Amino acid sequence: AIQTYTNAQFRCVHRSLLLCVCYVTVQYVLFGAEEGLFSLLVTNNPDPVMEQVSSRPCHWIRVVENSMIWLSGRSNRIVSMTNLILLFRSESAQASLQHRSRQHTTKIADSKGCIKCCIARNPFTDQRYLIAVVPRGILLLQWFQPRHAFMHVMLFECQTPLPLNLLEAYVVENEEYPIVVLGVKESPEGTTLFDTLNLNSQASWYADQPDGKSLRVLCLQQLEKDTIFIGLERAAKFVGRNGQLKPSTIQASHITFDKTSEHMVFLSNCVLSFHRHGMQGKSLATQQVTAEVADGSKVFHLLGSYGTIVIETRPAEEPTSPSNIYILVSEDTPPPNQ
Repeated sequence: AIQTYTNAQFRCVHRSLLLCVCYVTVQYVLFGAEEGLFSLLVTNNPDPVMEQVSSRPCHWIRVVENSMIWLSGRSNRIVSMTNLILLFRSESAQASLQHRSRQHTTKIADSKGCIKCCIARNPFTDQRYLIAVVPRGILLLQWFQPRHAFMHVMLFECQTPLPLNLLEAYVVENEEYPIVVLGVKESPEGTTLFDTLNLNSQASWYADQPDGKSLRVLCLQQLEKDTIFIGLERAAKFVGRNGQLKPSTIQASHITFDKTSEHMVFLSNCVLSFHRHGMQGKSLATQQVTAEVADGSKVFHLLGSYGTIVIETRPAEEPTSPSNIYILVSEDTPPPNQ
């Protein structure tokens, strides 16, 4: 199913700043932009209303259960907002959504000046972690269920590569904390090499790895206990933690695309590649094209894929004009609480 919102009078500054949050009876889409954080109630109403949650700039956003984590303000500080269901369901005429949000907001210590952050899930225990690169090193927080919040674990003081183009993580069985991935290379033999920091031993691995060709990674995601999905500009790969392609009798381990991808999304039966003028989906089983959209008169941007896939389009010749928003509702879309 596709819902369309035309002539949306806003512009997301960072193209990954949109997250769809599903509640019991209603569904909201949250937009982060330089102008602040906004919410949009997704209904069949042809004239939807967008409400401002915060006026502080928003550079990154995720939702875990009933809490929202976002990178906020001009000082790039991580903020936690709790009780989201109560926040959005409140019907008080005396308090705006922006005012109510301040009552549920907490700044995370040691996060000022955050460069990049991500959330990792342990597939063995279902534990979740918030990882942030700050001026002093790597900040690690762990989800504490009784308080429905991320709690401080450690600040691993180290130097990280600059510019930092990638921050993701995967978890190894019997290790308490994630392995942080700061870059990906390819060896002359074609093996994938991960530039990592091991927070369990507080040791850097990437300095000891052989030289390889640095890759521009669009996305990196741990799918199973020993399967990592890597989205590249022209291909998607499924590798083990050792960097070797994962052999499988039911799906391909390497899928190529015709056009240079700007974003990729893994679904249970296909991979979606989003390029400048459209999108192409390929089957995991057959590598055949299962979906394709191409329109040279428009510029496409994937705004978010956590919970619901949301796409923005603008006329190619008028990049500053109002945008159209397309919301793709699919049972295969990754859940927002990862």
